[in-house]
Amino acid sequence: DEACFKKFSVSPSDLPVILIAKDNMYHIYGSHDFSNTKSAQEALIHWIEEEQYPLITKLGPQNGMQVLQGHVPVVINLFDAEDKTSQSKFRMLASAWNKQQHETKVIFAEMDRSMWKDYVASKFNIQHETMFSLDDAQSIYDALNHLDQLQGQSTLAMHQKLGVSVSHGLTWMSTHWLFSLFSLSILSGLLYRYLTHHRPKGASILPSFRQTDHHKD
Repeated sequence: DEACFKKFSVSPSDLPVILIAKDNMYHIYGSHDFSNTKSAQEALIHWIEEEQYPLITKLGPQNGMQVLQGHVPVVINLFDAEDKTSQSKFRMLASAWNKQQHETKVIFAEMDRSMWKDYVASKFNIQHETMFSLDDAQSIYDALNHLDQLQGQSTLAMHQKLGVSVSHGLTWMSTHWLFSLFSLSILSGLLYRYLTHHRPKGASILPSFRQTDHHKD
């Protein structure tokens, strides 16, 4: 309607238009190529993935695992609902970071302690003395600028780590199937030769049926 056209500064001649509204702002998709082609679809999906998160993402049951198990680094503020000061500092920290151009995309997210305390305790094993301070924003920025130098710790359980390792192994084998087939052939040949030359002889494992001589004294 006219109110929407005015609010988002578009006209009927601009339609169709795709936009994302967040943080009291809106972002319009720059391309008008909405054709049913792979390149057009991939471009739109990439834009949505880049713009989908607001300045501060509130983690809840519906989006928590999607954000935490994604491939984008996440800076988390674990807060008490009554602590408005830390929330304000965290928003300022995220805003200052996003005003600059960075090669690595980062998600700033907040976790309500009352909702996530059990998850945080089991997955992150956070010790108070090891946490970053919101009063020292520069240390957080330095860490984000040198993510490759940070030593990470997996949050997966042992059976999950095993599943990931097996999955990665199968993926590697399917990608390098010729090398994998060649290696398996050699391994099978070596195993066959080893078993052939080291298996017990028949006489040593079967009972003897030779007649024995009985001498009467």
